[in-house]
Amino acid sequence: MRSMTRCARIRAAVSTVFTLCSLPFAAWGQTPTPAAPSFDPKAWLLPLDEEATLGRDAEGDVVFQWTAENISAELQLTDDPLKLPGDAGPVLATVKGKKKKDIKGYNASGRWYGVITFRGGANDGKRIVVADRRLPLLGAANFRDIGGYRTVDQRQVRWGRLYRAEALAGLTDSDLATVGKLGLKTLCDFRGVTERAAAPDKLPSSVTLSIAGLPIESGAGRGDAMKMLGVALKGDPAALDATMSALYIQMAEEHGKDAFGPFITLAADTKNLPMVYHCTAGKDRTGIATALILRVLGVPEKMVVADYSQSNLAYDSLMKQVRGNPQLAALGVSPERLGPLMGVNPVWLTNALRHIETKYGSVENYLTTACGVEKKTLDSLRKTLLY
Repeated sequence: MRSMTRCARIRAAVSTVFTLCSLPFAAWGQTPTPAAPSFDPKAWLLPLDEEATLGRDAEGDVVFQWTAENISAELQLTDDPLKLPGDAGPVLATVKGKKKKDIKGYNASGRWYGVITFRGGANDGKRIVVADRRLPLLGAANFRDIGGYRTVDQRQVRWGRLYRAEALAGLTDSDLATVGKLGLKTLCDFRGVTERAAAPDKLPSSVTLSIAGLPIESGAGRGDAMKMLGVALKGDPAALDATMSALYIQMAEEHGKDAFGPFITLAADTKNLPMVYHCTAGKDRTGIATALILRVLGVPEKMVVADYSQSNLAYDSLMKQVRGNPQLAALGVSPERLGPLMGVNPVWLTNALRHIETKYGSVENYLTTACGVEKKTLDSLRKTLLY
């Protein structure tokens, strides 16, 4: 068998990076992309500024934390998200004057949902539902629950209903056991046919999922691979921002009716939930889908963009795949120069949302006009996904 030619190596390398970045292939030849090798994804990470959280300490105990001061807080836990918020079980602890409480004796491998109810003062009766946002999966670092966010009318997005993720091809046996406990009913896959064939999802054998393939991909030609890779390595941050913003807008304009609209419709029907949705890296196509659903639910844009930026926490996992790419190594290309394409800059999503709101007036109008979503479907979506 003949050895791989230099041109073939370039094509393979560019194809791999394209797949990880979740971008239409034709865009690689349009503008210079990645910046200097000193890229730090933490510079693109925005704080979520949540009013309360639920996590684990080093011993695996459940930890409640909240920001309100000088209050009394009643704490509850349940492993069933359908019981939230009003049937979360007995009060496990009442905390006065503190903003943190460890709850011992709960299974460290389980997924728990908490309810914090404030007593006394201006916050009397206020209830906050909390949970671990990011699932601790070894083979899917960007698998997370989009619940818990507060809307402008002070409701919360339901936990345990929608999970955003990257491709699930790398799930380990322990990951599959964890995912199997989520009760998933539907998987929505934004990857193209070639992507899905190259990395089929691993799914828990304990559940039967309805698979919805809603591919977001470009049908344009690939052009000159040598030129594409050269452009990608030039390192121009301003051009990267312009290119990525334009690509996000392109995806929103070209895939409303065949991807984003059907996704919203699926999420509005309780029989499809819980649902996980993903692309390859779980950051671009999945990021747009998440932004659309959170905005139409009424989550403020600042929080929506902050959620989007949390994909930067999966940067090391994505870069590990790039660093292990044999085609890049054969070409002598430093994977670090491709680093910015493995992160997400809040500017990219912000510009896309600005385009949508400028052209259509609101995300809701975009969904009803450009995506074919009926108004009654959006009403069902809010009823289904908000406390």
